[in-house]
Amino acid sequence: MKKLLAAVSVVMLMATNAMASTIATVNLDGVSVTPPAATVLTQTVGAGTVTDIAFDIDVLHQSPSWGSETTVSIQAPGGATFNFSGSDFGFGNSSGIWSFAGSFAVAATSAAGDWVFSFTDGFNDYVNPDYVFLRPSSISLNGTAPSPVPLPAAGFLLMGALGGLGLMRRRRKAA
Repeated sequence: MKKLLAAVSVVMLMATNAMASTIATVNLDGVSVTPPAATVLTQTVGAGTVTDIAFDIDVLHQSPSWGSETTVSIQAPGGATFNFSGSDFGFGNSSGIWSFAGSFAVAATSAAGDWVFSFTDGFNDYVNPDYVFLRPSSISLNGTAPSPVPLPAAGFLLMGALGGLGLMRRRRKAA
């Protein structure tokens, strides 16, 4: 019985810890940007806290558009905005295919609500479109999500009730 109680308590403690994970991923495959208008995507995200934004992108910039002209703006539900440029990704002053895989730490931000992703080109080269995201390209919001079901309290109550029933049964047999 002691081993069972120890095992149940360890499992319950593990269930309460929030683990760092991917909260949401935005697929950018085939998304194109034609200035002067921005290309805007909206992603609804559940509960959690975002602590970093990861990019895994391949971008084709058509001549004469430059990779450094890429602009990505991400607006969180609470209004916090995170801006990234082609220079942040290491894209140079030329056309062609540019790739970036990495992440940027951000101040802890509530994930719940609509996230708005805006893509623009810093200079209108009058090429339609100026750039296109190739496959596979994505942006991931990483951080911690809350435990899906708060079971630890219910588990301890159940174990206490079963223990109490066992004690009552034992006392009845002794009497």
